[in-house]
Amino acid sequence: YIMYSLERGEEDNFLEISILLGDLVFTHERGYDGEFTFDSQFAIFTIKAWEEDIRELKRAKTKKEDMPKDTLAIYHLNSEELLKIPMVNSYQIPKKWAGVLAYQLDSEAVPYEEKEEKPGKENGYHTIIRNLNSGDQDSLKYVMKYAFAEEGEVITYVLSDKAEQGPGVYVDELSIGDPLQIFSA
Repeated sequence: YIMYSLERGEEDNFLEISILLGDLVFTHERGYDGEFTFDSQFAIFTIKAWEEDIRELKRAKTKKEDMPKDTLAIYHLNSEELLKIPMVNSYQIPKKWAGVLAYQLDSEAVPYEEKEEKPGKENGYHTIIRNLNSGDQDSLKYVMKYAFAEEGEVITYVLSDKAEQGPGVYVDELSIGDPLQIFSA
């Protein structure tokens, strides 16, 4: 498979996936930053808001936090199923192994109790670790940073002092599923 974005001046991009021989398999308007999982089973990309809407909001001097948020798209190449997850700040997939995706939700996408600190840049974001094959998900609150190991099914993440588990650096070997705190702040 080949994935590419077609830009049309100031208009919206089109993300396309083709078979090597050139047959178009999938297309999605406003698709950006596409990448395949290591096993080539899934295409992951970002869907931006309409360019015209963004220009209008910028002209109206809309604050950055009030601008439309990106949508994460997960496209299963074999089943041709497309899953869209709105209001995503960032995502990561492992580079040399497959089956997992992690993404952080915008603070406005997550309901929180009055007694809880609001997620955000200062306190960390709500982060989801999703098994792409089963659809199972684990949720972590107040994650400042996260990264997958290059090899081996491991994710590391940093929790803020607002996290119930306590602030620090954690390593989670996903096949075991029991995070280990390796540094306490």
